[in-house]
Amino acid sequence: MPGTGKTHDERWHFSGPQGSSNLARLDRIAGAMDASATHEEIHEEYIQTCADPIPALSTVSEALREHLDYSTKRLSAYAPSRNDARCRAWHSRVSRLYTRRQLVCIDEVGANRKTANRNRGTSRRGTPATTHLNMFTGGRKVSALGVFCETGFLDIDVIGGGFTGEEFLKALDRSVVRALGPPNAHLPPRDGNRPTRL
Repeated sequence: MPGTGKTHDERWHFSGPQGSSNLARLDRIAGAMDASATHEEIHEEYIQTCADPIPALSTVSEALREHLDYSTKRLSAYAPSRNDARCRAWHSRVSRLYTRRQLVCIDEVGANRKTANRNRGTSRRGTPATTHLNMFTGGRKVSALGVFCETGFLDIDVIGGGFTGEEFLKALDRSVVRALGPPNAHLPPRDGNRPTRL
């Protein structure tokens, strides 16, 4: 005779006979998503893997909070490629070889219209909700490549989506090379006035 109660009832998605495997699958999905993902987005991703009956958003949210120990907290961001020791070594080496007037820099930045203004994220209790810069999920992403020297921006190249290797090289041709012009054209004149934008 089959048992009774939640643990034997298929209708209880996270407490029934498949509860442990369902929780493990939800944990894998939530853990693989960016910390900026909302419960709605985690639920949307999770139900793609579920057979009927599909669990409600409230059921998945409760499982995240009560069973998997996830909580909502202030979202922070960091650049995974940043290395402070390497930055200091580079600055020390370059400052011996060049003056500030000789340097032209380029930098890439990205924004996501869906998540750029989020300040709350989801992660396990006791761990920070940290998102990778320029790796927001969902929404329309816009990327820009800026060219600048000590006196300000010389040019900027904006595209929809992210820069691939090919797009990055095209942006260098469109903006960086054009902004530099002839050798030393980007340098400010000796009287300290701003350079003319090329």
